[in-house]
Amino acid sequence: ISQAFLRATRTTFKESRNKDYIKYGDDNKYPDYLTYLFNKSAKHSAIVSGKAFYIFGEGYENGEVVVNRLGDTLNDVSKRAILDIEIYGGFRWEIIWNAARKVQEIYHVDYTTIRVGKNGGYYFKECWDINDREEEVFMPAFNPNSPVGSQLYAYNEYRPKTKYYPLPEYIGSNNFIETDIEISKYYLSAIRN
Repeated sequence: ISQAFLRATRTTFKESRNKDYIKYGDDNKYPDYLTYLFNKSAKHSAIVSGKAFYIFGEGYENGEVVVNRLGDTLNDVSKRAILDIEIYGGFRWEIIWNAARKVQEIYHVDYTTIRVGKNGGYYFKECWDINDREEEVFMPAFNPNSPVGSQLYAYNEYRPKTKYYPLPEYIGSNNFIETDIEISKYYLSAIRN
């Protein structure tokens, strides 16, 4: 990741003029920045992973119930959701209803692939890079009063003054996490030289 990426990544959430979704950061890639911090700082990764591990504990009593065609259990999708909460401040699940208006399947959705729609609902895209030509796919928001088809359940941790997207608990320490990453790069470079 370049220094320009780190400098360009801001936590502002604003409407795109010619798009139907709210941008997630100035470059619309703020979740990728949070993923970068998690993957590149050993200390940060250990803290976040440890918190998620202890929050999940032994899982649900009925946690081995399979909740989708991929064979994921309730414990599987819950573990992923807890890790997403610790990294991003929220998680996303795709809920699929059956004809009897009951939840048929639950899928964990990669948090980085979803953006909030201007007029409700959400947009899915594998990669939100500006140069990527893939079209966004609309997903209606979860609504238990209208249990039809596929819907996206979005959970966001509460934080004052945030409207569209959550912020992680550790946001105040992002500079320290970046410093940890840069120090490790510096030492590696010094040793190689």
